[in-house]
Amino acid sequence: MEQRKINYILAKASDGANKYPIEDILARFGVSTQVRGTQAWFVCPVCGKPKYDYCSATIKGQGAGLWCCQSCKTGGGTFRLYALLSGCSDTEALLSLGVLSGTISNEEYEKVTGTEDSRAKLKADEDIRRRIAEKKATETVERKAPIQVVDYIYRKMLSLPEFKLTEEGREYLKEKRHYSDKVIEDMGFFSYTSNFSVNNLLDLVSKEKFGKGLRELEPQDAQELYNSLWGIPGFYFKFDNSSKKTGAWRFAAPNPDCIGIPICNGEGYITALQMRWINEEKCKGAKYFYISSRKYHQRDWTNYGSSPGSPVAALYPESITGKTLYVTEGVFKAKELSDFGNICFSVQGVNSFYYVADEISLTLNSSIYKKRGGQGAERVILVFDADSFTKWQVLDAVVKASSNIARKSGLPTYILFWNPKLGKGFDDMKFYCLEKGIDYKKEMRVVDWRTFADFAKEAEEDTDKYWNTLYGKEPDAKERTGKEWGNYLYFYLFEMKLKQML
Repeated sequence: MEQRKINYILAKASDGANKYPIEDILARFGVSTQVRGTQAWFVCPVCGKPKYDYCSATIKGQGAGLWCCQSCKTGGGTFRLYALLSGCSDTEALLSLGVLSGTISNEEYEKVTGTEDSRAKLKADEDIRRRIAEKKATETVERKAPIQVVDYIYRKMLSLPEFKLTEEGREYLKEKRHYSDKVIEDMGFFSYTSNFSVNNLLDLVSKEKFGKGLRELEPQDAQELYNSLWGIPGFYFKFDNSSKKTGAWRFAAPNPDCIGIPICNGEGYITALQMRWINEEKCKGAKYFYISSRKYHQRDWTNYGSSPGSPVAALYPESITGKTLYVTEGVFKAKELSDFGNICFSVQGVNSFYYVADEISLTLNSSIYKKRGGQGAERVILVFDADSFTKWQVLDAVVKASSNIARKSGLPTYILFWNPKLGKGFDDMKFYCLEKGIDYKKEMRVVDWRTFADFAKEAEEDTDKYWNTLYGKEPDAKERTGKEWGNYLYFYLFEMKLKQML
């Protein structure tokens, strides 16, 4: 077969292989995974390092379809992983994924593999293809440090004086959030008060790990210590010059006018550090943000930056007395809900629910869950802000979130709601009721997520019909995000349906 025809078929197969979901490849070969943020962690098919600690694939967002093992440095794209799991060559894997994705036919596959001449031509490209795949993995995959390493480094860093909570931060937590000193201590809130030296952190770690300071280490030990910061959100490497042979680690310092919040998963590991503006007038955008060094990943003078992805926080009560799992937006709301004696999972925004079900499974099987008295879960209750009644984007996200969590967790799933006039978020509603002498627990109701979804669909249809009556046309995308359309949605969803249940 002519080389140009072989190349044409390979090009089509490559297009399908690159778009083939990497999680489907893992599932195809029965590889067990654990999803954390945008990464699916699994046992490396080459070095076999412990499960969920070293090897991960990006399954969503930038870099989707790429994978890398931080232990043996093996990595690449979809066809490289398929090749290692199946035992075939990279080219055979590429063609197989082409067939599976539907970009080439079985007949085309047989044409480029059915003769000795064609196989010889394919083999000539094999080494080149492997080198390209390995180089691609090295240069483009945003590596993620093992979660235990992230937790260790963050805890050491937060023990330094530069991260001590300021009096302004403590006052905010006491007055605005009604937290006691004990709660503040237990939650680990922090501030960033002055310039932070990464070498001071490394020196602290060095003394604990090697029994001597950073400057006293042997070159190989110093290199191992330096590598421990690779893949930890907030840290990045800045090169001295264009040769990129020397440089030093830097930290993407947060704003000092913020309160820091350690985000812990169900196993108690710190997976991310979130910041909340104290003075919202100084905030130029979102009130919350994560410490991240993603923008420093593979730039002209920097590399090895990393983002925390979409972490899910798990807030435990002192003792688990119930079998309900709550899901809400933000750690502050989650803390209030956990006071009911149940675990509450926090996501940053209603659209960040994709990994909640995975975190639920991880938590229910963790040792900390059992130590706190956990005895299984019977239901999930989603607690989102009341703006879901006036914004169709938020309402749509709530329905998708509840459907996703119900399907993946296998647990009965409900939506909790209250009269929005009492407060936008659960914490706002609780504090308002306490101030007015109202029993906030009596102001809440739950509804099955399917019923809520039906209400939402009917309310949107009724709103569109009314809009058509007023203006003689269907609302466009811009009008659907406006206040007027939102007010009609509120009327048909809350006033006409949910309010009757209160």
